[in-house]
Amino acid sequence: MKKFIILWLSLCFTLAAFADNPNEGTQLTGAQIKTLISNKMFAFTDAANHNDVSSTFSGSYTLYLVFFNDGKLSGMSTSDMRGGRSGDTGRWWIKGDLQCGQYDHWLDQKEFCVTWREMPTNYIVRFTTGKLSGIIPKDRIQ
Repeated sequence: MKKFIILWLSLCFTLAAFADNPNEGTQLTGAQIKTLISNKMFAFTDAANHNDVSSTFSGSYTLYLVFFNDGKLSGMSTSDMRGGRSGDTGRWWIKGDLQCGQYDHWLDQKEFCVTWREMPTNYIVRFTTGKLSGIIPKDRIQ
């Protein structure tokens, strides 16, 4: 019984740590994400330059994404992404407090979801697996 209680408490503290990480700013709600990204272009900087070993992509890159109001998205990268293409299209949507999407070629055409967190000078975007998708400086949103 004692081992069960210790295991349960450990799990609770672990889940609480994933729920909100103040070192990565404030998590945006689904409504805030939709307002932020609709009909805008973002320039994601590579995670490698931010010392995050859990990045989904390796190597140095800049990824430009446009999220259209109709749910379509278009992406261009300075290096080949998964799927062997430097450009791709797909679709995006909001599910709860997550921004989800699916590319036509990148990420093996699998559905993905990310959280958006606001920092003073940038946004941190993480896949729900915890891996970093990218960091977006606020001055690189058009």
